[in-house]
Amino acid sequence: FVAPSGSDSNPGTSGAPFRTVQRGADAAGAGDFVNIAAGTYSESVSIDRSGNAGAPITFRRSGNGSVWIDGGCSVANVVEITGDNVTMQDIGVRRAAEATVRLDGADFATFERMTIQDWNCANGEDQYRAGIASWGGGRNLTVRQSTLEHRAGGSDVGFGNGIWIKNTGPSAGGGHVIEDNLITGGFDGIGGEPEDVSWGGMNRDTVIRRNTITDCNDDGIQAEGGTQN
Repeated sequence: FVAPSGSDSNPGTSGAPFRTVQRGADAAGAGDFVNIAAGTYSESVSIDRSGNAGAPITFRRSGNGSVWIDGGCSVANVVEITGDNVTMQDIGVRRAAEATVRLDGADFATFERMTIQDWNCANGEDQYRAGIASWGGGRNLTVRQSTLEHRAGGSDVGFGNGIWIKNTGPSAGGGHVIEDNLITGGFDGIGGEPEDVSWGGMNRDTVIRRNTITDCNDDGIQAEGGTQN
């Protein structure tokens, strides 16, 4: 358990929670839930532990109210995930100089009912400065029922995709599910790289459906390359 009233020297129980999401991430293992109480957590979080198939590490809101992990536009990435089988549910992540959520070769990352705002505070002209940026050919990214907005205040049109996926080869990537999301602003709502090879950014067996995408600088959905299923 994590709460604004907690302490990182606590045992992380419901009665004696941790203070930071990072401390919860450091303590979690396969099948564990990191329960985060309402409040704003001004920090960046690095998740390098992995869950297992059927037993992910799950970060979720506990109780009523909103949970925000807020980078204050002073960190490159607010949440960075290098482990596999990590799930985040009902959490807000905002204000990154680059990507609000960055995945590095992470497989089976799942984001459900998330609110992601204010990526690319530095206004760099790179599409990986995204709401969710997946590097390294990670497989089976799922984003569903989430709201991604380039700017919570001000113009939404700009640089940095809502969701950006970087593939690395024909045997990497693929298996993604991106559905039932509201994506507002940025460069491409959903897109990735590379664009000039058959396996592309999305690659094989990817489902993109029932998303509402508005106010992009370029494409709503850019799925260039990727010719298999």
